[in-house]
Amino acid sequence: MFPGTHIYFYSLLFPIDHESCIGAVFPDTNLFTGLRWAETHKNILPFYKSLSPEERKNHRSFLLGFLSHGVDSAGLDLYGDDDYRNKGIGYSYIKGEGLIKEVVKACRIPPAMGLWKSHNIIEMGIESLVAKNNPWIEVLVNSTVEDEASIKKCAGLVASYYKVEPSAYEAAIITFLKFINTTGDIPLLGERYKEVLRIRHNIEDAKAEEIAQVIEKATHIVEKEYMDFLLECKENLLLKWKEWEVI
Repeated sequence: MFPGTHIYFYSLLFPIDHESCIGAVFPDTNLFTGLRWAETHKNILPFYKSLSPEERKNHRSFLLGFLSHGVDSAGLDLYGDDDYRNKGIGYSYIKGEGLIKEVVKACRIPPAMGLWKSHNIIEMGIESLVAKNNPWIEVLVNSTVEDEASIKKCAGLVASYYKVEPSAYEAAIITFLKFINTTGDIPLLGERYKEVLRIRHNIEDAKAEEIAQVIEKATHIVEKEYMDFLLECKENLLLKWKEWEVI
């Protein structure tokens, strides 16, 4: 899912603060650190287990946010990206299957990438709905960007494990928080996704307006059910965390 959705999802679990806001979006800062997606999404439990009880206590808000995002930690991306209801494919992929042709055209990508990027379009549809219904997310993100102490604290915890300099992680967190679209504005989501395609895939000719049109279509696909999906994920996560004694 996209950042605002992860922040909102965490708020369904626990009260949210700056550190948990950073944690909820942290895995996606790999966009600006050079780490691979799997390193920050499917390698969270080993990181968590490597921490001392004191470290877990002192960084609890950040860690719960981080865990709520990932795949191996039964976070939102397990169900959105990886395996929804034991179907071997995530919710966003299932919902994106009908958009493949339009996404390939708008993003100027090979057909083989169509389903992968269609799932992102579904995620942006959910992102737009979440942001527009929860304007507090924008306020929280803007105040978190200014919280240098929390950013430094969170970056310091993860830097050695992921072998990234703490200052580089601080910069990545700030850059990412400033980069994300917390307004739900669909044309802006299209522009930002065009930039993501350029950064990650060197695609220079994606059409932001066309991407925005497909995102608008995605909102109509998910608008009546995305909350049920998020609440289902919440219940699944809490069951797993109790079993693992995370909470």
